[in-house]
Amino acid sequence: MAHSSEASPPALTYTTKKAQPGPTFTCSRCKRVYKYPVTGDPPIRCECGWWYTVRDGWIVEEFRHRLGA
Repeated sequence: MAHSSEASPPALTYTTKKAQPGPTFTCSRCKRVYKYPVTGDPPIRCECGWWYTVRDGWIVEEFRHRLGA
């Protein structure tokens, strides 16, 4: 199956908070944009199923199946 080269639509945010300035991180698979993770932050769980965690200054990717999938 070929992957689309188009970026995903912007995420829907259900909050009145303004966007946080600063560096961002883009999922290498679905191209969603998140606040850049730092050591001590909880992992980023992308909507496509990949998790991104900072370990020893490096971003580590791991795929975790969703329940019932």
